[in-house]
Amino acid sequence: GGVIYPILKSLCASLGSEAERGTERRIAGFLTFTAYQGVVVTSAMFLTAMAANPLAAEFAAQQGVE
Repeated sequence: GGVIYPILKSLCASLGSEAERGTERRIAGFLTFTAYQGVVVTSAMFLTAMAANPLAAEFAAQQGVE
């Protein structure tokens, strides 16, 4: 999110795909969807990748899941 968004926004602008100009459907939609999928996979792979993951691990431990 905080690192990817500025890079994604700059990349979309350099390719001429901006919401302000009505061209957001050119490449921005694809890049945004791709970045989202990458974040979801990374969050699932690493416990520290997302703020909610340690909370989920603690909750699972309270339920007896190790």
